[in-house]
Amino acid sequence: MPTASRNIVDSEHLLIRPVQDFEIFAGFSCSLDGLDKYVCSEAKSHAEELLAVTYACHLKSDNHATSLLPVAFISLANDSVVLKAGRRKKMFRRFKHYDGYPAVKITRFGVRSEFQRNKIGSSILHAVKQLFLTENRTGCRFITVDAYNTPGVREFYAKNDFEDLPKDKPSATTHSMFFDLRRLITAV
Repeated sequence: MPTASRNIVDSEHLLIRPVQDFEIFAGFSCSLDGLDKYVCSEAKSHAEELLAVTYACHLKSDNHATSLLPVAFISLANDSVVLKAGRRKKMFRRFKHYDGYPAVKITRFGVRSEFQRNKIGSSILHAVKQLFLTENRTGCRFITVDAYNTPGVREFYAKNDFEDLPKDKPSATTHSMFFDLRRLITAV
């Protein structure tokens, strides 16, 4: 059985780990009713049904979590990215072309209201990107998200190098975006 530590991000300022006890989110609010409802009452059943894994994000000081109440959460699930033929050929010139390419989807992501606009969300996204570049169990080329279709949310993901993902049927409430993990490898 793999150890849980493999799915833990323990950096100088952040501790991100899979949630075992969802009671830690009692009193959590990121000021978006849908996200608050999800983390407080739906995330546990998603985990039990093997649909998503929710991670609690804690700030650290002196190598210890500063509070039992997380400053943020992020839920992740498997996904795939379907690319149009031209883009697929450009990105994967020397490889067999597939209908879909492996991805991890950010299904929900919320930062507690009092910690928003302090770059904590960007730090968490950076940590998730690194998590999928190290000790990758299977192929995972992309991180996807259906970002709320509001300027602030889309701008946040764009600042974190997510690009628009063309979809056949646009949604009025969300906008599909993706990050190519390969960019981090070629940047080094």
